[in-house]
Amino acid sequence: MPESCVINRIDMRNQHEITSIWSKLFPQFSGSSTTLQGRVKEMMVHSILMWLVPAGPKVPPSRSLAAASGLSRNTVSLALQVLFDKGFLYASPRSGLVVNGEILLGQVSQSSHADPPSSDMQWDARFVARLENQRNFVQPANWQDYLYPFLYGQFGASLMPLKDWRGCAHQALFVPAVKKWAQVHIDRDSEALLDQIQSRLLPARGIMARRDEILVTAGAPMGCYLLSHVLLDR
Repeated sequence: MPESCVINRIDMRNQHEITSIWSKLFPQFSGSSTTLQGRVKEMMVHSILMWLVPAGPKVPPSRSLAAASGLSRNTVSLALQVLFDKGFLYASPRSGLVVNGEILLGQVSQSSHADPPSSDMQWDARFVARLENQRNFVQPANWQDYLYPFLYGQFGASLMPLKDWRGCAHQALFVPAVKKWAQVHIDRDSEALLDQIQSRLLPARGIMARRDEILVTAGAPMGCYLLSHVLLDR
């Protein structure tokens, strides 16, 4: 039997094994994602990291995977694209997508764990204070169980306008909206944000302001810093 026929038969067997594993694993898999595409992606990643799927063989076509799993081809294709973008799969010439064995060996991110270069700066002698000795904010992990937690930087989950938030997030991902909010705002604030502040946020609190009276800051500390420079002397 020609060698090419043997290789093709092995590839087909490996593809069949991957199809069988993913189609049987998906109904039993409970991931953290709330979307179908997210669950498919998490299931594929889990099977690769847990060595349930062998590294090296060609990944079956999205059409056959979708048919075996009872999913739409588009859902499977998008999940495979995410795995490719994250490095779990790679494109092999004339073979299509292949499970990346380097993911399993931990070689993909190996360069990021290299030893830091040696230094003769004597940093210990330069420190005037140490973070482990300073007083830090302490808040209990179960702060949401308290009736009045009075914690810094937290928000009440019951007060979060989730429906409005989802609607805004969905609208902001359309191409025309992306072109607007993706602009560079070095010397000016976002016009859409100013519109909301001027016409909705401030009037609801009884405040009327002109555009040149509104300054958007990166949080309250930045606002206090600017105010201190304007109003306080040395």
